[in-house]
Amino acid sequence: MKETDSYLEKLDRYGPVLIKGLRLVELAALGGLDLTITQFFVLDALIQQRVFKMSVLARAMGVKLGNMTTIIDRMIKNGLVRRYRSDDDRRVVYVALTPKGEELATRARAERRKNFGALIRRIPEKQRISFIKTLEEMAQIFSAEDKVTRRTSS
Repeated sequence: MKETDSYLEKLDRYGPVLIKGLRLVELAALGGLDLTITQFFVLDALIQQRVFKMSVLARAMGVKLGNMTTIIDRMIKNGLVRRYRSDDDRRVVYVALTPKGEELATRARAERRKNFGALIRRIPEKQRISFIKTLEEMAQIFSAEDKVTRRTSS
């Protein structure tokens, strides 16, 4: 139990620092691109999956559909995404990248990768391998938790 308490104390201390640091890397990647971090996350999701239903995108971003609509409205105004209705069910709305949005997402992702690369190279290789393995395991845990949350809240 004491070992778990020690880990929890360290998580309490370093978790917020890590989250803030990751956020700063994300923001640095956006420097001069005229994007909010939320818009970047939307572009990042769209560049990976190409098309999302609005409701699925809102859930993936952790926001309510009304908030997602406002975000997408701004992104449409800036020419980054397009919104269209399903031919089969007019109630279903999709969002996809425009060429401008894809180009901007690609640039921001490259900048983020460069920034993360500079940070990760500062960690000795043996620790780096452990760190990445731990991140992968945590991502799997979060992904599983997200699926449980979606099933219980639907």
